[in-house]
Amino acid sequence: MSDATLPEDDDDLSAAELALGLPEADERETLAARAAREPAFAARVARWDARLAPLYDMITPVAAPSGVWQRIAARIADPAAALRVRLRRWQWATGAASAMAAALAVMLAWPTPPVTAPAPEVVQVPAPAPMMAVAQLADDHGAPLLAVGIERRSGHVSIRLQDLPAAARVPELWVIPEGGAPRSLGLIRADGTLDAVLPPDVRAIVGAKATLAVSMEQPEGAPHAAPAGPIVATGAVVTL
Repeated sequence: MSDATLPEDDDDLSAAELALGLPEADERETLAARAAREPAFAARVARWDARLAPLYDMITPVAAPSGVWQRIAARIADPAAALRVRLRRWQWATGAASAMAAALAVMLAWPTPPVTAPAPEVVQVPAPAPMMAVAQLADDHGAPLLAVGIERRSGHVSIRLQDLPAAARVPELWVIPEGGAPRSLGLIRADGTLDAVLPPDVRAIVGAKATLAVSMEQPEGAPHAAPAGPIVATGAVVTL
């Protein structure tokens, strides 16, 4: 695909601004981090680097006159002079940014021929491990009964009850890893909380391809080794 057919969307403008060095420090760090984890965005930045390279070649370096740094140091010693220096520096930076923005606008309006150099190698950055596990649990007829969210770093479990059946027994939440045996996560209180924070070995099995289930159990002896009462709700785990 040639550069002339690239979409001029917000991502493309962000990539161009990053290549020009226009964003402020915080935004530049955010965009650089995004380029590190998103190969498609990194490719856009690299493409803009290649397009803007001829502009940099047009800039001729100029050596500073002899003694200029000593004169700057002498002026900075005077607070009023230092303020004037900072003001001129800000004005210069603003003008330079405006000029670069104008150059960017021209380049967007006049697409250049495709770059013949080989595309830069994009380093694949591994995706971060999912930190949240969520599931919507429903009965045999598909009616939702509760939603569960598990923060895998802390082991904290949040539950939103909807319509658990009233019974003399109490609901107990289970995780069933793929091909494994059920493991109790604890009894669900009437206010939708659990009695315990999940230990690391339990958090490790609450992942993709696992299932959460609720059974109605006797409160004595909880957490139980295996479900003994009826299973009233199940739902597949989704990791985020």
